[in-house]
Amino acid sequence: MQKNLINFILCPVNKKKLELQVYKTENRNYTQDTVEEIMEGLLISDSGFIYPIIGGVPRMQLDAFLEYRDMISLNYKDYNNVKNTLLEEYGY
Repeated sequence: MQKNLINFILCPVNKKKLELQVYKTENRNYTQDTVEEIMEGLLISDSGFIYPIIGGVPRMQLDAFLEYRDMISLNYKDYNNVKNTLLEEYGY
């Protein structure tokens, strides 16, 4: 994911901008430019949802916080509290 895409990706729940946390980047060469790609990171919504970036692809499913719990819990210290709140509030 290129960093400038953060300006176009919104939370599917509340349609607001997301906070970006970057953990791993990689330089990619395209025709005439070298671009820094975000390979691993998190997109965090103020609604509580956490969307991981895995292999350069943002995972925007609402239940991504469960499917990618290992990666998220390693990088997001309050993961268990957020997970419990989302499960309680949205019934996952």
